[in-house]
Amino acid sequence: MWKRINRISSSNWQILLTLFILISCRNGNDHTNTISRDSVHSCMPAPSRFAKDTTSSIRVGGDTSVAGMVLIPGGTFEMGGDNNQAAGDELPKHTVEVSAFYIDITEVTNAQFRKFVETTGYITTAEKKPDWEEMKKTLPAGTPKPPEEQLQAASLVFKQSEGPVDLNDYSQWWNWVKGADWKHPQGPGSNIQGKDNY
Repeated sequence: MWKRINRISSSNWQILLTLFILISCRNGNDHTNTISRDSVHSCMPAPSRFAKDTTSSIRVGGDTSVAGMVLIPGGTFEMGGDNNQAAGDELPKHTVEVSAFYIDITEVTNAQFRKFVETTGYITTAEKKPDWEEMKKTLPAGTPKPPEEQLQAASLVFKQSEGPVDLNDYSQWWNWVKGADWKHPQGPGSNIQGKDNY
C-alpha cells in the first residue's frame, strides 16, 4: 500500500477522503443489481482502519451554501485490486458508482479549518491519545500492548528527501512526531501563526 501512497500529494488526500466517504457502490457479486444510495458507506464493509469515530459529536454550523465549490458529476469506476499488489481489504475489484457531489474549488486553508473546528467542536485524530482497547480490536489476537510512551497523540510529518528513495520504505519521507497536529504541523514548538492562508 505504501508504494501507492507515496504517489499521492498531501493536497490530494482531502479529495481522496471525500471520495471515499461519498462513495455508494454496487458489488460485482450483487445479484439484486441494485445500487446503495447511502452516502456514508460502500456496499462492502469499510476496513477497520476507516472505522467511524464515535468518540466525537460534530455540531452542524448551519452553512449549507455551495459558494466557492464546484459540482463534480457522478460516474462509475472499478475499485479495488486484482493482482498480488493489492491488500486483502482491496479485494475483490468491484464496480462503484459515485454520486455527484460538491467539493471546494481550492484546498482548505488553516483559517477555514480553524473556523470549522470552532464551529463544530471537532477534535482531529492527531490530537487524541490512541485508545489501546479500540486499537487491539483491529490487530491479531495476542498482539502485545505497546509501551505507554508510544501511545501518544501524534501524526505523520512529511520530510523532503534529498534524492531518489526506495519506495518500499516510507520512513524515508514520513516521520512519526508526537504532538504534531494541524495547529503544530512540525510537532511541538511549531505553529501556524501567520499561515492562515496556507
